Amino acid sequence: FAAVKKLDPRITYSRTGPASYTDEFGKVVLVGDNAPRFDHDVDTRESKGLLIEESRTNVFDHSIPRTSYTSNAWSVSQGSIVENTTETTAPDGTYTATKFIDNSTNAQHLLYQAPSSGISATNYIWSLYVKEPASNSQRYISLTMHGMGYVAYDIQDGVIAQSYGSGIQGSGIYPVGNGWYRCWVEYLKANTNAAVYIILHNGANGGHTYTGNGTDSLYVWGAQLEQVDTVISSYIPTSYGPATRGGETVTMEGEEFTDFYNQTEGTLVLAASYLEDNRTGGIVTIDDTSNTSEYTEVGYRAGGAGSGNVASYIRTDAGNDQYFKSFTSTATLGNEFKVALAYKDNDYASSVNGQTVHTDTSGTTSKVYDRLRFNHVDSVSPSIASSYIRRFMYYRKRLSNNQVVTLTS
Repeated sequence: FAAVKKLDPRITYSRTGPASYTDEFGKVVLVGDNAPRFDHDVDTRESKGLLIEESRTNVFDHSIPRTSYTSNAWSVSQGSIVENTTETTAPDGTYTATKFIDNSTNAQHLLYQAPSSGISATNYIWSLYVKEPASNSQRYISLTMHGMGYVAYDIQDGVIAQSYGSGIQGSGIYPVGNGWYRCWVEYLKANTNAAVYIILHNGANGGHTYTGNGTDSLYVWGAQLEQVDTVISSYIPTSYGPATRGGETVTMEGEEFTDFYNQTEGTLVLAASYLEDNRTGGIVTIDDTSNTSEYTEVGYRAGGAGSGNVASYIRTDAGNDQYFKSFTSTATLGNEFKVALAYKDNDYASSVNGQTVHTDTSGTTSKVYDRLRFNHVDSVSPSIASSYIRRFMYYRKRLSNNQVVTLTS
């Protein structure tokens, strides 16, 4: 997946709704239904592999802050904006960014929108792409939701300058190339007041009220508000209403699977990384569509926040574990792990990241499976979590113990 950046034709992929990924040039690429996404590191441009995410909704009616929309437009207070500025390209390479300029009033200088779908008293992750102009820069910006605290970001140094007030569960900022940063903050919303704000901020230790000079500005693009309490997800563009990126399904089934899989013996090798501490984040499962309690699985198995457990698992009907080995503290959030499982009746072996091979000489797997799935377990909710699948290899024979270790080193 990471090297070739395309799917084997035997693999079926599906996803509904708009989505995005970062290409090898550092550009945010927007895609529609059923387009697989091979994401890249924004600094090194290294391919991260196939990006798989759970379903998310951007509840903003318009993800690009503008006042010219014919319904539920963004509003500006004590400032002005230039839409589709030609001074810089947006993260997707287009001239669609908005320039937000303060005025000379002693006040809050705001861009804001109240989503038409409303706001609940629950968790939200609010994110925005921001860039500093070459001159007349305000440099600092803060994000907030009505009645909640403020997180101020230094767009020159790419750091959080201040964080104060209620409801803040976490925040961050990271570079996305060409001077742009993506800022985010998670809130536990205590009320249903709907407005969400972008505020020009008065210095590293200043406040969100100050006297402007009518020229200082920042570029903004790609606003996203997700009703969730896990992690920020990839950008979902919206226009004239919320948009949902559906969960991704990646499978091999039918004759393609039958020709591929050897029930008697074989070896699975997976290289992946997880973005959520969830059992489905970075796994491969081989199972039976008529009875999903029977499966063979390798990958990350969350045993609690930050557990880092990577495991090999073979389970037959009635919940009988034929083989299970958990390699504790072998993976960290966002970093690649490698796991291999060699199977044959009464002759199992597995390793993670080159660790000493674990073997088991008991257990049988008599059930004939009919499906291969990435990042999906029926017994887990949500059944899809976020991860990168970098590489998956399958051998139709039980490799030696030494080979199992070598393939994960």
